[in-house]
Amino acid sequence: MFSFAKKKTKTVLVIDIGSSSVGAGISLIPLDPQSHELPISVAFVRNTIPLKEHFDVVHFLETTLKYLDATLQSLQHKTNLKPDTVQCVISSPWFVSHARTISYEELTPFICTQKLFHSLVAQELQKITKDTTGDELIVIEQQIAQCSLNGYVTQSPFDKKASHMTINLCVTQSSKACIERFNTLIRRFYGSVGISYTTTPFAIATVMQEQKIIKDSAMVIHVGEQLTDIGFIKNNSFLYQHSFPVGMYNLFHIMHESGVPRGQANTLLDGYQLGAIHNEKRLTVEESLRSFAKEWSGGFDTVLANGFFGFSAPSECVILCDSRFAVFFQSTLTGHPLLRHNSAGAKLNCHFVTPDLFTNVVTTGPLNPKPDPVGLLVTVFSKLHHGTIL
Repeated sequence: MFSFAKKKTKTVLVIDIGSSSVGAGISLIPLDPQSHELPISVAFVRNTIPLKEHFDVVHFLETTLKYLDATLQSLQHKTNLKPDTVQCVISSPWFVSHARTISYEELTPFICTQKLFHSLVAQELQKITKDTTGDELIVIEQQIAQCSLNGYVTQSPFDKKASHMTINLCVTQSSKACIERFNTLIRRFYGSVGISYTTTPFAIATVMQEQKIIKDSAMVIHVGEQLTDIGFIKNNSFLYQHSFPVGMYNLFHIMHESGVPRGQANTLLDGYQLGAIHNEKRLTVEESLRSFAKEWSGGFDTVLANGFFGFSAPSECVILCDSRFAVFFQSTLTGHPLLRHNSAGAKLNCHFVTPDLFTNVVTTGPLNPKPDPVGLLVTVFSKLHHGTIL
């Protein structure tokens, strides 16, 4: 008789496509949800797209594809494991979010059924697609932010009677052309494998909630190279807000304008962090950081003013940023006039997405000596099966 061993893990290719970097890795995820075995991040590679003086949107996609190609080549040199599935996370500018309000009423009271509810959401999604001009967009994520019957918010609207219903819907879309280009390149390396997409802020929120690091309301901040993404969690629902065009590359631009040669900013920042630079250089870094804080806070203020969905500042915040600047962003946020004390009088509690955060939920193999925090994040996210297949 033949005996076939049951497969215990699935092999996942995890990919992070940011505003100026691309990362890719291979992870092994236990198939049994009751298993005590942890996911393994076997190998991970990241390539940073060099800083350019002017952002060229025309060539941005081609440049990103070039670095994705190089990253996948490097990964194949590290391991010949073939993925069963692919999980991609994307950051701005690869997605756009909408907040929509659906209103429905009848002259006589009606029963809110699941069929009616989902048909209204489906109709709104069709409207969003038709309203889009230019590049064709496809839905990556959708989230019901809130539902009200006769003006009263409810968590369970089904089978209840009302004459008026309001649904607040958050939808995230990406360019169909971009997604197809990414998929074509990935499948050139790994064949006709299923590819799922989500956004970095949503992945952060999902994993942090699953690990009970944050509660039902929090702010999620992802500071990328070129842009910053900010979202809010309210009543366990993730609400997309805004992105603003200020990231870590803005700090490098400021340092260059202060006389630091291009290509030396990172070295100088490393020296500053270690306290290994003389006073003149230290003052240059500190002045640059003050200018950057003012620039970044200006974009952050715009988000709070225009996209706050009407609820008070949460007392918890999750931040994904260059680890060298964790103290900088914590100080900038906790000192912000609006966030210094929330409505309950509690100080802002900051959590940072670092490799240490995943010590007890994912392990790393010998090919991954310096774990990438986003690689670990997407590995844990993959275990939770939240991706949208496109």
